[in-house]
Amino acid sequence: MRITLAGEREFAACAERLRAAGREFQQDLARGLRKPTKMAVEQIREAILHADMAGFRKPGTQPFTAHIPSKGVKRPIARAVQGEVKVHPDPRALIVIRLSQVPPRVRPLLAYFTGRRKRLRHPVMGNRHVWVGQRVPDVWHIPNVESYRRAVREVLDAVAQKAGGR
Repeated sequence: MRITLAGEREFAACAERLRAAGREFQQDLARGLRKPTKMAVEQIREAILHADMAGFRKPGTQPFTAHIPSKGVKRPIARAVQGEVKVHPDPRALIVIRLSQVPPRVRPLLAYFTGRRKRLRHPVMGNRHVWVGQRVPDVWHIPNVESYRRAVREVLDAVAQKAGGR
């Protein structure tokens, strides 16, 4: 899964100019982009951990009130969200879910967390005669995308200004 922001071409063009300018500016760009990318990853992780996954019942039926301990779905997915910044050979700031870090029993739910599938239905306590729906909110987005864009733009401007003053 990839998040593409408006201005990706500008970022690539700036990185290409920085590549020509020298390694020092590449390192400045990468160093500057790591902070906003890390903040975006933390925001996505928080959104996953605090997502409401409550089930909903069919009208006219009795509510299910027994406590069922968590099976640990949100925490492994949140841990698998990672960011990386690279300027060589292809410039990019990626936020990804590493499938290798998600337990196999949780992997089928990733399509719901990333918004590729909408309606999660499953049998109640393994009873294939009674099925229920459950919410899994789409949390695969940067909650405050405008501040992320602004931070990336500031980094690009600062590094470009430093390169121009050289």
